[in-house]
Amino acid sequence: MTLWDDVMEELCADPQVTSGAFFGRRAAKLGRRVFAFERDADIVVRLGPDRVNELVEADQASVFQPRGYGPMNNWAVVPPPDSGDPVAAWVELAEEAKDRLD
Repeated sequence: MTLWDDVMEELCADPQVTSGAFFGRRAAKLGRRVFAFERDADIVVRLGPDRVNELVEADQASVFQPRGYGPMNNWAVVPPPDSGDPVAAWVELAEEAKDRLD
């Protein structure tokens, strides 16, 4: 299993969360709305521009910029943490993103 698989297992404890695809990547969805997806070895989460800027300034993330598009300032690309539990860290960010959809 991959880190993303472990994260999805945790997220899917909420019966409203489903898996899907976004930009050709595996994604976590609430209804039809994507709130997190995997990108290579990173997680990409929709947190809104203020929270994304906060993570970028803390050197914990970068702004998502898909090929052929400009920066998507609502989305943060977050690598696995250097220490601690990467599943817990990513689940926390994904849950934050999911809560912002409500």
